[in-house]
Amino acid sequence: MSDYKGSVKDGTLACTFNRKLSYPREPRVFDLHEPYYLMVANGEAVSGNKFPHSYETLPLVSAEKVDVRKISMARKGMGRLYPMVKTHGTAMTLAWMFFASIGVFISRHGRAMFNYSRPRNLLVWYHIHRFCMAMAAFLTCAGFVLILVESQGYSQISHTPDNRYRALHPPLGMLLVILTMVNPLMALFRPEQSSPSRPTFKWAHWGIGMFAWILAIALLATGLDLPKSQADLISVYVVFAFAGYQLVVEMLVRVVPYCLGSILALCVESSCSRNKNSFDLHMANFSTDEVPSVTGSGIAPDKEVAARQTESSERRENIIKSSILVLHMLLSAFFAVAVLYFLLRKPVQYVTSGNNENGGNPEQSYAVVG
Repeated sequence: MSDYKGSVKDGTLACTFNRKLSYPREPRVFDLHEPYYLMVANGEAVSGNKFPHSYETLPLVSAEKVDVRKISMARKGMGRLYPMVKTHGTAMTLAWMFFASIGVFISRHGRAMFNYSRPRNLLVWYHIHRFCMAMAAFLTCAGFVLILVESQGYSQISHTPDNRYRALHPPLGMLLVILTMVNPLMALFRPEQSSPSRPTFKWAHWGIGMFAWILAIALLATGLDLPKSQADLISVYVVFAFAGYQLVVEMLVRVVPYCLGSILALCVESSCSRNKNSFDLHMANFSTDEVPSVTGSGIAPDKEVAARQTESSERRENIIKSSILVLHMLLSAFFAVAVLYFLLRKPVQYVTSGNNENGGNPEQSYAVVG
């Protein structure tokens, strides 16, 4: 090519150049007798020598093939969409920002919730945890298959010195899938409660699960930053906000029940001190010599009062934690939906080609990007 010229006017970039329509002895040079999709990429050039185009944004593509010998104006087109990449991102977002988040929370803080009910002889928290983690594993495996089909196998991601972390997405993603499959298999062979190896299993199951969850959140942030995701940068900030929220809720679920429990305990003690000389006739049975004895349940009155107070305190704590769980589910859903919104909305990218100003000279054409 020769006679390069370019200009920017009113936000429109125009470039012109001269070249032959075909180079029979150069198979890598496009034959302009054939129509092609017009692709426009941006990059740096020094003294007329171009460098590799940017990896930050994907090229803009015309909506149809154009013939540079005849075209006057190409129809506007959007940049290429990657539906399978977006479906992969959707599956991973739901798996780890919603289902895994709830499953981890209920496992860490919800074991005492609903402990008066045992569907199929299992505590309620275990049913919730198992369902959420099974959904997370299913969506992770489904997303993994989708991205393998899209990339036609394992792929290496191009990167620049400023974003080398992008190259870690495929290998760490493979590691995440392995961990996701290992942990449920471990759970199938968990030892009995009284087994000496039970503590080892619990620590291993917890450690692998937490590492996989943290790794998944990091991979979500890097994945949303990849050009093929075509996600708004805001989605990455939403993931960071979600990570910060997890730290806040971890402190909240530990501090709030403790503070409220302390306040309620002070109220109970204050009430007891005001009524320390009174005796509840409904809480005791009297023997024939009118000395308080044990109640019908076989428990001394003072011990039964303490037992009821303990049970009442546990119920209050369960109500508080259950409320926090519901709030956590709603907020996790909010963060996941926010990420999906910025991931799935269509990018606004257009390209047009301009008319030939050289009186039909077949050796010259130019492109205009709007």
